Amino acid sequence: MILNADIFYSKLMLFGEYSVIMGSMALSVPYGHFKGELSFINEDKYTDLNFAISSNKVLEDFLLESRGGRSNAGLEKIISLEGLQHDIQKGLYFESTIPQGYGLGSSGALVAAIYSRYTLEPRENPRLMSPLQLQNLKNKLSRLEAYFHGSSSGLDPLSCYVKFPLLIKNNRQINIVGLPRNKLNSPGGIFLINTGRPRKTEHLVNEFMNRIKDPEFAHKFKENYIAWNNKCITSLALGDLKEFSKNLALLSRFQLKNMTGMVPKDFARLWEDGIQSREFYLKLCGAGGGGFILGFTEKLEKVTSELEKNYQVITVYKSNGRFV
Repeated sequence: MILNADIFYSKLMLFGEYSVIMGSMALSVPYGHFKGELSFINEDKYTDLNFAISSNKVLEDFLLESRGGRSNAGLEKIISLEGLQHDIQKGLYFESTIPQGYGLGSSGALVAAIYSRYTLEPRENPRLMSPLQLQNLKNKLSRLEAYFHGSSSGLDPLSCYVKFPLLIKNNRQINIVGLPRNKLNSPGGIFLINTGRPRKTEHLVNEFMNRIKDPEFAHKFKENYIAWNNKCITSLALGDLKEFSKNLALLSRFQLKNMTGMVPKDFARLWEDGIQSREFYLKLCGAGGGGFILGFTEKLEKVTSELEKNYQVITVYKSNGRFV
């Protein structure tokens, strides 16, 4: 059997991590530096055999849970479990360069690939989908991804599946959007810093959900953090760098001071240095706690050159309008 050769990119949630759970806006973009595709273990495939065998086992466990798990009951109406089982037995696995536990949607890309290959519905061009269709697809993908995280908003696999920037409002209205390519006239950009260690999303999300039960934290988060998050997105869309930087600084400081479990301790000083110098601002990439840290600067070459002396840095976006 020849598989659909779809390749699924990693994703970056630029804004909306945690706050989207509380109804904020979110902005997610595909990131082609890392990618994955379904493949088969065979003698002609040059790959890490141990990784492939491990991936095949993950798919087997996913299939078992999809058939017997309470939280995933009814998935046989979304994807062909029989077809998936047949291919798993033939050595199906997910050939991927997306690091697991780094906030780049490794499970989201896998779920997008599974849905794409085994969906029981006709495949539609994502760019032609209405906001309601995108929302319905998100709901289906969230049920598939729940196996990996205990619960899922469905945004990661949706972003990986659609392969275009997504703007989410109130966790309900979803639109495919374009990012400004001629409004950000500065030598700036977006970058990632590798913390060198993965993390478990489910644990961190549970920690946040427990924290939001505290009335004082909940008030600050809903009244301040969500407002800054939404203003970051709207000002970025308008190309208003002054307003963007102001709200990004507030967002970065809030995470540093109030989300200490998500900010890696050994990066707290660097986080503070960026805020104080105003040369760069760091924020969580996904759940935080490890993986990658997301950075924004108006002096990309200068800042990344300095950071590279001590950290592994990956340039994501240059102000010429290119994701790299």
